Amino acid sequence: DAVTFPGRDGMAQFAVSGDAVRVFTAQQRVTNLAKAARAAGDERTLAQLRADIATDLLIRGVVPGDEHLGAAPAGKLHVIVNLASILPDQDEAADVAEVPGHGFLSPDQVRQVAIKAGRRGRGW
Repeated sequence: DAVTFPGRDGMAQFAVSGDAVRVFTAQQRVTNLAKAARAAGDERTLAQLRADIATDLLIRGVVPGDEHLGAAPAGKLHVIVNLASILPDQDEAADVAEVPGHGFLSPDQVRQVAIKAGRRGRGW
């Protein structure tokens, strides 16, 4: 789902829901880009940067006019996993892998990420 909520004073909120792996990876990419912009001297808050960067990426596919972000590298998802979570007979209802600061993934999601060819170090 993608839902828009109109606000006051010319503002609105856009919320996206979907597969946790994809949503967490998108959030991490936007956060990393916001941190890079702050480190390069942008004075906006991280929250302001995340909102502006996410909107620019959705509207234009790039962050226009921001030489600090370069080609806006792909998102990467860091997951803390125990070995049992990638084995095929794991209970599908259990949350067995954590994406620090965001939430948990199901065993099936963890297996999909773990076995996806070419994923190591390339982002989702």
